[in-house]
Amino acid sequence: MRIICPQCHSSEIRVFNHNLVCNRCLLEFNPKCPNCSEGELMTRDDEHWECSFCSWEADTEDFNLSAPKTMYSSRPRSRSGSSKKGGGSFWGELLSSIGSSIMDEINKAGKK
Repeated sequence: MRIICPQCHSSEIRVFNHNLVCNRCLLEFNPKCPNCSEGELMTRDDEHWECSFCSWEADTEDFNLSAPKTMYSSRPRSRSGSSKKGGGSFWGELLSSIGSSIMDEINKAGKK
């Protein structure tokens, strides 16, 4: 049984906390019963999904859920930072810049 998101129509769905969640828009929803012409929403108990109208049951394994794509890169992260701007990382450069600005303001205030 193929499941798609009712909001954005994505097929990238995962199971989270006994519900289905769309990886694209993060909508949490229940599947519709494929046997009912009305498309009744199924409810989940501890072991399976069940249609409240026709009592049809399905396990999560019965749903054709594609493997979710990860949002993170699989490349290893370097501890030494970027090779740009003298080898510092983005966050290191940002914090250094903020710190320098604060110190400049303190020095200006002290000279008044």
